[in-house]
Amino acid sequence: MSAASFLRFSIALLVFVGLFHGVAFAQPGNDNCADATIITNLSGGCTAFDNTGATSEWDFSPCGVEGAIDYFFEFTAQGPNVTIDVTGPASSRPEIVIFEASTCATTPVCLAVADQNGNYGSISMNETALLTSGTNYIFAVLSNNDVEASYTVCVTNPLVTPPPNDDCPDAITLTQTTTCSTSNFSSEFGTDFLLAESCGLGPDDDVWFEFTATTTNPVIEVTGGTGYDAVVELLESSDCSSFTIYDCVDGTVGGGLEVINATGLTIGNTYLIRVFEYGATGVTDPTDWTFDICVHDAGTGACVLGSNDDCSNAQTVSVTTGVGDVCVTGCNDGATQGPVFSPSQGCFDLANPTVWYEVTVDASGAIMNVGMTSSDITEPQVAIYQTTDCANYTLIDCNTGNGGNLNALNGITVGSGDTYIIGVSSNNGDVGTFNLCIEIQEDNSACNTNATLVENSSSDALTPMGGPYSPGETVEFCYTINGYGEEPDANCNYLSGIVPTFGDCWDPASFDANGQPLSVTVALATQGFVGNVVSGPPQPCEDSPAGTWSWYPPNSVDYNLNNPSLGYTAGDPITDGGWFFVTNYDSWEAENNGVFDCDNSDHNTPDESYGDFSFPDCPTNPAIDPLTWTVCFEVIALAAPACSGNTDCSLSIRTYADGEVGVWENIGCTADVAQVFNASLDCCIPPVVTDITPEVCETIAGSGVATAVDLTLYNDQINADNPAPTFEWYTDMGLTTLVTDDKNEDVVDGAVYYVVVTDGCSALATVTFTVNPLPTVTDQTIDLCEDVLGGGSVAGESLTALEASIGTGSIMWYSDPALTTTVTTPGNITVLDGDTYYAEVTNTTTGCVDVATVIYNVNPLPTPVITGDLTICPGDPSILDAGLGYAGYQWSTTEATQTISVSDAGTYTVTVTDVNGCTGTAEVTTIVEPIGFTK
Repeated sequence: MSAASFLRFSIALLVFVGLFHGVAFAQPGNDNCADATIITNLSGGCTAFDNTGATSEWDFSPCGVEGAIDYFFEFTAQGPNVTIDVTGPASSRPEIVIFEASTCATTPVCLAVADQNGNYGSISMNETALLTSGTNYIFAVLSNNDVEASYTVCVTNPLVTPPPNDDCPDAITLTQTTTCSTSNFSSEFGTDFLLAESCGLGPDDDVWFEFTATTTNPVIEVTGGTGYDAVVELLESSDCSSFTIYDCVDGTVGGGLEVINATGLTIGNTYLIRVFEYGATGVTDPTDWTFDICVHDAGTGACVLGSNDDCSNAQTVSVTTGVGDVCVTGCNDGATQGPVFSPSQGCFDLANPTVWYEVTVDASGAIMNVGMTSSDITEPQVAIYQTTDCANYTLIDCNTGNGGNLNALNGITVGSGDTYIIGVSSNNGDVGTFNLCIEIQEDNSACNTNATLVENSSSDALTPMGGPYSPGETVEFCYTINGYGEEPDANCNYLSGIVPTFGDCWDPASFDANGQPLSVTVALATQGFVGNVVSGPPQPCEDSPAGTWSWYPPNSVDYNLNNPSLGYTAGDPITDGGWFFVTNYDSWEAENNGVFDCDNSDHNTPDESYGDFSFPDCPTNPAIDPLTWTVCFEVIALAAPACSGNTDCSLSIRTYADGEVGVWENIGCTADVAQVFNASLDCCIPPVVTDITPEVCETIAGSGVATAVDLTLYNDQINADNPAPTFEWYTDMGLTTLVTDDKNEDVVDGAVYYVVVTDGCSALATVTFTVNPLPTVTDQTIDLCEDVLGGGSVAGESLTALEASIGTGSIMWYSDPALTTTVTTPGNITVLDGDTYYAEVTNTTTGCVDVATVIYNVNPLPTPVITGDLTICPGDPSILDAGLGYAGYQWSTTEATQTISVSDAGTYTVTVTDVNGCTGTAEVTTIVEPIGFTK
C-alpha cells in the first residue's frame, strides 16, 4: 500500500470509530439525578424515553429494587396523591423509586417503591398522602432485567384545593345549640396554620371553626369518619396570631368520638376550635377525611357526664366490708376512651367512652364483687386495675356483659388497704346511664387458703387469656389446691368435695347427664393414705390409698350443718354436682363403734366417709407435708345465637370439708369462699375466612424455596369482604411470630402460615404453601462447522431438535435473555459463531418456568495446502505433504498420514480433519518426465 493510500485508510478508520463511539456509547441526558428530565404535565401526560446507555448512579437495593441502570425524572408536586405508570418491553420488569429532589446531592431516601414479582412490561405506583404541595420530587425508573429499550412514563398528580376554613381567619361559624346538631366537614388537603404543636402533636391538615358561647360550660363533640383520628383543640384569639389554649383532646382512634367539656368560658365571647387528623397514616379514602362537629349545652346528651372522665380524677366509692352492695349511678356520654394495650388485653382494653371509680379496701376486706346494669348500654364493660399514674396499669380482672347486665365479676381477691381503679365502659360504643354496684367481703377461709383457678388453654388463639371467649371455643380450666385444713381452727377437717358451678354461656353438650364435664383432662388423684390405726397385725387397707374421688350429681350429697351464708339447713342436699371423696375404710363404724373396718361396702357414700387425707392424722400436724389436688377439664362455649343473652362464661369452684358433707360433723371450714373465674362470651361476629393451599415455584432449582413471595396477593382468597379487613401473617399457631414484611417472604415447601383477619372482630385462617420444583433444564453448547468455506455460518439448524435434551415441558425459544424476542422458525435457523438462544421451559402442570441456554460455536473449515515436487523423475519418488496441525488425514491413495510418497503421474487429493471435526480438501497433479530429463 502506498503512503497516500495508507493515510486515506487511517483517516477513514478514525472517522468510523468516532461515529461508532458516538452512536453506541452515548449516555442519555437524564442518566444522572442532577440532570433529571423535568415533567410539567401532571394530568396523566406521557413521556417517551430510551434508556440505552444509561448507567447506575446509586445502589437502590436498600429500597427493595434490583435494577442496575437508573433514569431520572423530576416534577413539582401540586397535591399529595401521585400515580406514575411506566411501560416498557415485555419482561423488562420496570421499577420505580421516588424521593425528594433536595436529597439528590446525597444518597436519596426512598419515599415509595413500586416493584413486583415475575416478568412484566409495565408497572404502576399509586400513592396517597405521600407528597407535599410545592415540593420537588425525583423518581428513578429502573429495569430489573437491565433491558435497554424504549419506555413510556406517565405522571398523574392532581391539583388540590385546601378547604375554605383552612386558616384561622377563615374559620367557619358554628352555633351553640341546646342539643348536639352535627355538621359534616373535611380537613383533606388542609395546611398547617401557625401553631407548631397541639396535644404534643405536629398537625399538617388543620381546619378552623368559631362559635359564640351562650353558656359557660358548652360541650364540643367531634366524631371522625372511618379511619379519621380526630384531634380537637379549644382556643381563643382576637387576631389569629396569639392564642389562649383552653383544652386539647385526643382520646380515641380512627372513627372515635372526641369530647371537650369546656368550663369557665365567658358568655358572649367568641372561641376557636381547631380540628386535624392525628397522623393521616390510616386515612386512604377521601371520604375518610370527613368528620361531624357540634357545640351544645352541657347535660343535653343521653345523660350528664360527671368529672370522672379521666382515670386521675376517678370518683371515690366508699365500701365497708360485709355490709353488702354499695351502688352508684353514672354516665359515660361524652367521655373519652380508656386504656388500649398492645398487644390487646381483651376486656382490659377500654376503646370506647369510659368513666372511672376508685375503691380502697378496708382492713378486713379480701374479696370484691362488682356488677353493672344499664338500660342504655347493651354490652357493659368493666375493668379493674391498680395504677399510681394512670399510665402504667396492673391488670386485676375484667368482664363484658350482654343485654345491659354484667353480673359475672365476682370473687376477686383484693388486699386490705389497697386501692383499685374501676373503668366503666361499653364493648360496642353505647353511651348512657348505668348502675354500678360494688361489694367487699371478708375471707374467713380456714381450710382452703391456697387455691388457684386458671385457664390452661383454649382452641381459639385469637381470644385473650381469660376471655372473652368466642362462640364454640373450647377452654381448658385447671383448679389446684395447695394444702388444705392446715389452720388450727380447721378442726381436723379433711377435703371431701370440689364442686364447680358454670355460667350460662357454657354449652350443655360439654357435660354428661349428671353435670360432669365430658372431657376431664387431669382427673383428681387420691392424696391420702391409711395409716396404722390399730395395734397388731396390719389391717387390709393400712398403707393403701385412703379412697377414691368420683362425680356425684346434684342433690345426691347432703350438707351436715346450718349455714345461712350458703343457704343450707342441716340435712339439705347440695344443689350442684361435683367431685366427692369416698373412703376405702369404714369411717362410720370407726366413728360410732370404735371398731376399725376396711370393708366399706355398707357405707360407701360421701355422706358416710371422711375426706381425702392420711387417716388418722390431722392436716394441722406439721410433720405432714401439705397435699396438692389438681383437676382439669374442658368446656365449650355456646354458638353465636347465645349472644342474645347467655354470655356469662364464669366458673366458680367451692370446696367442702368432711365436716360439712361426711360422717364427721364439724364447723371448721364453713367460711371457705368460692374461687371465681370471671369471663364472658365475645358476641362480635368474626369475618368469614377460607383456608387456602397456594402453590408457588422455587426460585433456584433444587432449593425448595420461593424467595420474595408477596403474601398479600393471597389476602383476597382468604377473605374478599369490602371494605377490606386487615391481615396479619404469623408463622406459628400461637401467633407469637409476626411476618414483618408480608410483601417479601421466603417460603419453603410445606410452610404453614396463620393469618389473623380483622374487621372489628377477628378470625384465623390457615395458609399452607406448596413450593413446586422448577423443571429440570440442561444448557447446551453446540459445535458446528461452517457450511460454506469462509461463510462463517450454518444454515438449516433446528432448535426444536434439541428440545428432548433441553428439558421436559412446553418450550418457547427466544433470542434475548430478557425473553422478549421469540424465534419465529426454531426448526430452521441460520446460526453464526457465538449465537445464543434461550429455551423457556414451562412445566404444564405446575406452571413453573426455568430457562436453558444454547450457545453455538461455528468453526471455520480447514484449508490444507499440499506441498512437494510435482515433477517426478523416473526412479526418484516425490514426497507430498498436507501440512502440520490436523487431527486426521485421508489421501486418495487411502493413506492416512501427513505425507505420502508418489512415483506416478496423476491427481492426488487429501481430506484433512481439524480438532473441531471440520474437514477441508486439497488436490495436486503430478507428472513424470522421460528418462534423461534433468531439472
